[in-house]
Amino acid sequence: MTRSKFSNPHGLMNLKNVSTVDDMCKLCKRAWSNKTFQKICATKSYKCNIKDLFNKDKVLEWDNTNILLKEEGFTGLKTGWTYAANACLAATYTNKNNNKTLLAVVFNSPTKASRFDDCRNLLLWANNKLYNENKTENENASIFTDKSKINSKPKLAIPLKLSTLL
Repeated sequence: MTRSKFSNPHGLMNLKNVSTVDDMCKLCKRAWSNKTFQKICATKSYKCNIKDLFNKDKVLEWDNTNILLKEEGFTGLKTGWTYAANACLAATYTNKNNNKTLLAVVFNSPTKASRFDDCRNLLLWANNKLYNENKTENENASIFTDKSKINSKPKLAIPLKLSTLL
């Protein structure tokens, strides 16, 4: 990661926070190697019991904002939004036949909903291109040059990165 700088640990809006899809892909790949991190990212919701300030029992619940987790094969990762980068998503898809996981990172999706469409389309297309047993090696190599299935609105420039997780 050579082009990212973070001025706080939580990633909330700060003009000094700067990153690229390439750096976020590297960060996600490294974090994804941790099984505990994978479990946290795949958690759809979480509840815990606490005592409030008046010592009364209270149940807190968090819902994961990554709606792709409701779909088969999607296993994580992280949603985001800032004024500078608009709607962002780092998403993972794990092929159930070979247990290989793909990662897509998108910044600057026009809406919060479109980031899910962009990642879903990219990851399913890549999974089909890479792991369809009927494809030749040359057809698989074209995955990084054929952008026709990535963005449903070609006039929009959405920075993205696709990677195979190890």
